[in-house]
Amino acid sequence: GGGGGGGGFGAKPAAQQKPTTSAVPEGTEVLLVVAPQANQMKQVVSVSKEVGMGCLMILVNPRLSEVEFESQGQEDFLNDEFESVFHLQPNPVPTWNGGLLYKSYPDDWTLAIPRKIGPPRVMATSKAKWSQDEMEAVLKGEADKDDDPAGDIFGGVGDSITNAFGFLKGK
Repeated sequence: GGGGGGGGFGAKPAAQQKPTTSAVPEGTEVLLVVAPQANQMKQVVSVSKEVGMGCLMILVNPRLSEVEFESQGQEDFLNDEFESVFHLQPNPVPTWNGGLLYKSYPDDWTLAIPRKIGPPRVMATSKAKWSQDEMEAVLKGEADKDDDPAGDIFGGVGDSITNAFGFLKGK
């Protein structure tokens, strides 16, 4: 009877092979993680630390603002190690009716509210993403100002975006 398999020509003897514990195949250059849930964030952090800079790890639709993290360290790791390259979130402040939070890499984060006519009005921009309290303060502080043309966050296609995302208007 035969043994347990030889591994083929040039294979390392079993004693020299290191055990594989990762779900990520060795040599993976790009890893897509689609819509990870809260209970999978521990695994996302673990895999990210394991593959390090040798693998581009992309989280698609992670909805990090909706995740209840296991710990502050886990939340800090994900916020520090991953760069948001595109984000479009309608109604980002639950106590506010309407608006949007937008980011397109490498541009800044943008908080905007709808106008009656035209593209959304930019309320503020920032290099770093705001907390819920900070966004609420910006919206409350700016809501009573005159509607001025503060800028088009969509580079000239604001009218099209506004029409496509009509649901962003407050009730």
